[in-house]
Amino acid sequence: MPGHRHPGPAGDFVARSSALLPLPGDGASALFQVINQRYPKSSTILTANVEIADWATVFGDDTVAAVIIDRLTFDGTII
Repeated sequence: MPGHRHPGPAGDFVARSSALLPLPGDGASALFQVINQRYPKSSTILTANVEIADWATVFGDDTVAAVIIDRLTFDGTII
């Protein structure tokens, strides 16, 4: 599809989890920094069995969860 990037072997970041658990301390901030530095240069894939609507609980902050979701979904695909 024009305008869409597909994951390739170089520079991809894949985080796989059977469940997102609440992140301790500044863990949500650290994850945001990783995602933000990669956006929009490289592919980032995150798998979890937690509904996106519940990510605020995992990240401990509605704003951080919203920004992480924004960075992951902008010009991306949710499967």
